[in-house]
Amino acid sequence: MNKKNVFMILGLIIFLSLGLVAQSKTEKTEKKDFEKFLSDVYPNKKFDYFLCDKIIMALNEGNIYLLSNDFLATKGYRGATNCLVCLKPKGEIVEVSIVKSGETPSFIRRIKKGPFLSSFKNKKLEDIDSVDTISRATLTTRAVKDDITKLLKDYKLMDIKVVKGNIVSSKHKISKIK
Repeated sequence: MNKKNVFMILGLIIFLSLGLVAQSKTEKTEKKDFEKFLSDVYPNKKFDYFLCDKIIMALNEGNIYLLSNDFLATKGYRGATNCLVCLKPKGEIVEVSIVKSGETPSFIRRIKKGPFLSSFKNKKLEDIDSVDTISRATLTTRAVKDDITKLLKDYKLMDIKVVKGNIVSSKHKISKIK
């Protein structure tokens, strides 16, 4: 093996190592952001955090909280909108919140104050299409619906259950994040 091949192999090893370090750092950063958001919204609740296929989940009193990250969030008119979805273990929505958005602040305020987010309550994946978008904020509300649909599809694919205070899956490895 010549020097050029040795340097290429070493370079590849270093590149892959940096990628793994960056990935775990990203997961820790996302968990930290998720923790901060949840503690701001729910200051008196304690959560346990879990990771499955780059989706960070939180568990509190049997409900599962899913957060769309920047890679999953759907773009609306001006940018991505990240949603937090609280689910009962069988996939029924308890609550939806907008965590952050690149959209026009007045549109986001209108969406947060109006009945749009609460119209997801008690819905399952197959019911999301029945939620109407808001006129004059159609792209943004459609992006929110798409975001929620993606989260619920991922949730369903993961075949998640809550067992003795832990999130488990028969199809995917789920690890508790400290």
